[in-house]
This record gives sequence, structure tokens and C-alpha cells, in this order.
Amino acid sequence: MIFDLTYRDKHILLEVEKQVGKPFGFTQRFKMNGNGSPGLMVSDCDPEISSCLPSNGTMRKCNIELRPAGIIVGFGKKQQNFGWVIPYNHLSVFYSGNSLNLYADKHHMKLYWPAASAAHRSFLSKLLKHRADFLLGCSFQPNS
Repeated sequence: MIFDLTYRDKHILLEVEKQVGKPFGFTQRFKMNGNGSPGLMVSDCDPEISSCLPSNGTMRKCNIELRPAGIIVGFGKKQQNFGWVIPYNHLSVFYSGNSLNLYADKHHMKLYWPAASAAHRSFLSKLLKHRADFLLGCSFQPNS
């Protein structure tokens, strides 16, 4: 689901937490060496997400935040902030060449993903490990 996260609405925050869990605590984030991706460029996306991105020639950027039960893809348009909330059991990730493709339910997003960047490789391995651990029913163990 895509949520408007510009203002802190208690009902929206509860719905986000219900789908992907509460944010990791400070010590967990420290042990994980961060839970957010580097800035990413959006190459392509479905029309609903595209309407939430700038269309006037400015760069279309996003970032990904890891949560215990899923991810939040954050992006914005002018002064609005949006979040695409994806539980791990709905997430499909495909990596090819310099692009990372995310699919969930009816939405999709293609991101420019530089393979040579160590930060990008590290984040992708964290994402895939957390997703696999969650789907296998394992408890979260940072750096294990």
C-alpha cells in the first residue's frame, strides 16, 4: 500500500506498523550497520507510484528502509512524502545488470542499482537475508 507520510497521522502509523513492524531500535540499527539504503534513482514504476513522483524533469529518487516484517520504499513529490509499505511475504525482488526491480501486489518499481557500489551490495544482501529469515520463520539475529 502507498501511504502519504507527510504528516504524522496516528492511524497511518499504526497501519504501517501492523504491516511491517515497528522501526528497529538504536542498538539493532547499530548492530546491523544501518537499516536504510543509499539514495536510489527510479527508472520506471507503475502509474499510481508515478503520480507520487516529480514529473517536471527533476530527479526521481527514493530510499528503502528495512523493518522486521517488510520494507518501506520512501519517495516524495514537492513537499509531500510517500511510503510504499511492502510486507516480506508480498515482496518479489529481481536484480539484473544495473537495475533492481521490486514487485508487490499490483505495484512495481525499477531502480537504478550500481553493481560496483559496496554500499548497494551490502544493503541488498541485508535485504535478502532479512526477507529469507522472515519467510523461514527465523528470529532476527543481527550480524549472524
